[in-house]
Amino acid sequence: TVTLTFNADGSATGSDGCNNYFTSYTVDGAAITFGVGGSTMMACPDPIMTQAAAYQTALASATTFAGSGGVWRLGVG
Repeated sequence: TVTLTFNADGSATGSDGCNNYFTSYTVDGAAITFGVGGSTMMACPDPIMTQAAAYQTALASATTFAGSGGVWRLGVG
């Protein structure tokens, strides 16, 4: 399961489906920026490793966000 939790202190934590990760984030209006983070380094079978790598790439590329009711969408551009 992929998860992302935004904490009030500007940190974000979650799981990419294989590893737990942490990072920082800043918000300016509808713009979001994620900082350099880290993660555990467990090996998981494909296709989970492929999913995890794609998620981490997408998270690092995200520049916008929108949503409500606990459902949020991250976007680029």
